[in-house]
Amino acid sequence: MSTDTDTVVAKYLTVGGATVDVTDTRIEGRYGTAQRAVHAACSGAGCTSSFTGTGHGWDDTVPYAAAAFTDALRQLNEDAQAHAETCRAMPFGGTQ
Repeated sequence: MSTDTDTVVAKYLTVGGATVDVTDTRIEGRYGTAQRAVHAACSGAGCTSSFTGTGHGWDDTVPYAAAAFTDALRQLNEDAQAHAETCRAMPFGGTQ
């Protein structure tokens, strides 16, 4: 049974009206430990941009993991915002 959960922690509006969602995913790691991964993806029609936090898979039980996760999430948010500022892909279904 999977215990993976995704939580959207940031959402950026693109120039074309789509969004770039940043998610914090909690996964069951080796030996049953909780791990986290961060990911961002653009929902624009035809846009294939996605970003993954460098060094994903932080084990919540490791003391330095919180700082590493925070650094990766900060960088991922910057990358997602930069993409949103220039992406012209429209949401699926277009706009009215």
